[in-house]
Amino acid sequence: MRSRLVFVGLIIIIVIAASMLYSLFIYNGLWKPGYSITSISISLSNTSSLPVITSTIGVNTSTSMDTTVLLNTTHNIEKKETEYGLARVKDRSSLLALINLNKEIRSLMNNLYGYAPVMADLLMSLTKTLELGTRVLEAQVVYSPEQGESREVYYSETNVLVEGVDELDIVKTDGKYIYYVINPFETRVAIPLVYKPNMQKIPYNSTLYVIKAYPPNALSVVSYAQFKNLYIYGLYVVGDRIVLIGSRFNQYPVVISRNIIISPVYRPQTYILVLKFDGENILVENTTIIDGRYIDSRLYNGIVYVVTSIPTTIGYSKPILPTVNGVEIPVDKYIVLYDELPDQYTIIYRFNATSLEHNTTVFVHGLTSRIYVTYTHMYLISRTPDYRILLKELVKSIKDEKLRSMVDEVINSNEPLPLKIYKILNMINKYVAENEEIEVIVNGVSITIPVKPGISHIIFNPQVHRPWANTTIYSFEYEGLKLKYMGDVTLEGRLTDPYSISEYNGTLRVAVHIDRTDDNAVYVINLTNMEIIGLVKGIGKRLDIYAARFIGDKCYLITYRRKDPLVVIDLSNPSKPIVLGLLEMPGYSEYLHPLGKDILLGIGKTDDNKYIKIETYNVSNPYEPTIISKIEIGKNVDDARYIYMDSPVLRNYKRFVINTRDKYILIPIYTYHEDYKKVLNGVYVIKYNDNGVIELKGVIKLDVPVHSVFINDTIYAIGYSRVVAAYYEDLSVRSVVELLIHR
Repeated sequence: MRSRLVFVGLIIIIVIAASMLYSLFIYNGLWKPGYSITSISISLSNTSSLPVITSTIGVNTSTSMDTTVLLNTTHNIEKKETEYGLARVKDRSSLLALINLNKEIRSLMNNLYGYAPVMADLLMSLTKTLELGTRVLEAQVVYSPEQGESREVYYSETNVLVEGVDELDIVKTDGKYIYYVINPFETRVAIPLVYKPNMQKIPYNSTLYVIKAYPPNALSVVSYAQFKNLYIYGLYVVGDRIVLIGSRFNQYPVVISRNIIISPVYRPQTYILVLKFDGENILVENTTIIDGRYIDSRLYNGIVYVVTSIPTTIGYSKPILPTVNGVEIPVDKYIVLYDELPDQYTIIYRFNATSLEHNTTVFVHGLTSRIYVTYTHMYLISRTPDYRILLKELVKSIKDEKLRSMVDEVINSNEPLPLKIYKILNMINKYVAENEEIEVIVNGVSITIPVKPGISHIIFNPQVHRPWANTTIYSFEYEGLKLKYMGDVTLEGRLTDPYSISEYNGTLRVAVHIDRTDDNAVYVINLTNMEIIGLVKGIGKRLDIYAARFIGDKCYLITYRRKDPLVVIDLSNPSKPIVLGLLEMPGYSEYLHPLGKDILLGIGKTDDNKYIKIETYNVSNPYEPTIISKIEIGKNVDDARYIYMDSPVLRNYKRFVINTRDKYILIPIYTYHEDYKKVLNGVYVIKYNDNGVIELKGVIKLDVPVHSVFINDTIYAIGYSRVVAAYYEDLSVRSVVELLIHR
């Protein structure tokens, strides 16, 4: 009996030890794999050995950090002009100090607030309080790339934010072939990439199809590649090369001994596959694996720019640096700004799609949510808390006059913001620990609360917690593989539409929704110094921005909550933007597109949210915009009680296709009607004329329409299981090709 108890006790000890090691490895990132890459498949092999643990890892949350360390942290960032920008990390130890400071502040906040995950993220990254010095940047004028000679074959290109700067999409055409990526509903197979010589159904695969599309009577699948356990976001076509970008959460089992294997660690990684298509076969030319989740990418002048993001982590008393193909990115490639605590690594990887020459920069800051790229600049857009409001509300909620005076003194000091926040959190923690009950002011009312774990977070007024109230835009100047940080600006509000940002004549225009006041605003920013030079607020108060478009010196916004105004804003004087006029109408639009001079096209939903609404607006008189014509898809169904129309265009502007030569647009539309035969699913063809009058030409039927392209006089409706080629004049079907079914 005693031996059995001893055995059970040993098992419990082993389990506890394994759990502790598991937490150590996962949260401190001590274990990292190596990579083995071949030209045919991508395989992972665990080649790195486990480090020997000789010291305690983590931050002591019960004691405060020496303020000298905090001050030295800012000194470890070199304040000088370099090839990377105005600041860069000096060495690995200075990066460690910044990450440790961030972890310390998080620990202090967790102690103060108990279980309050929203509040624990409020101060995770810091605004700038030190001068960054003189930014060297000349005002830029956005220009359109020169148009080449007219092509013999006229074909569609991806609908993008900036004309000439290509974006990733699941469908591309070069006028001869259609390149189409279909993603599986789920992936379970461990082997990431396998090629099959002939057509056969294999479940759970992402598949790249190369389809001979022109002439349409030769429509057929020429070649295809299947991918397992890899989600493909889309592709680029550069000459005879196909660039695929995908991601996976790799599983790395942590082995403690022969008999103890801890659950796997998940690490997001982005895969870049450069394939070569010789007209018959798809060959793997290069594979690159970058740490981090995929944010976005662009293709310009043959260079592919890929942006990923991964949290900063510490292991074995040193920062775990992100890798490219298993090799750590050197510290001299990092950009760290003054007074910022690193929370995320943003990896900006760029490479020449032909020569495969490449370069990498790591920007250490908060979370990058999206990017915007013009011909000369790349902008990283990050959502950040409004620290000024939070600190003001903190002072307002402190009842104790002595504590309030101390906090006020710190806030008004000239110390760096990290030191301010750190001191204030320590003061409040100490005050809470020394009192059995505390008095706080909540919503203007003084209340006394007992000091208990998880309750002291009431010291903050919960009404003001809006963690993503602000937007910070970081500006980079780029040329080829070179990238240089130029400056940043923080705006109150958040971007709600991809077209809410536009670079024009040396300025950056941004439309945002301000959560704190439930208002909308348009900012104008001077690119020379990244300072706000113009602002207009009060645009559709208590309404949300559903669509935005900057055209020349005008901004057009669709705002909606209970009504749908089209707002016209004049930006001809960048320092004094003004609202000129608005047009109220039922329903709302989620995408705006210019059809010609003074004519806008809007695509959205009717007021009851059932039908697709397509309409055009005349904005020649910006004070009184008017509706030209309107089409409502699905409203002619006899029994419409259960109908619900939808289109991928409402969520992804790249699914919108326009033919400006023959003047028509293509929109994939489908329905959830209980009797789907009453409403046609497929690609809808909408004609328009120079006056903006639109009419429904017809529908190319397709059970699940995904996308569409055109080549000369042929439209290709693309679905999950087939591609249909139809003649534009009468929409008669020319040919059909069946694809593998993916379940």
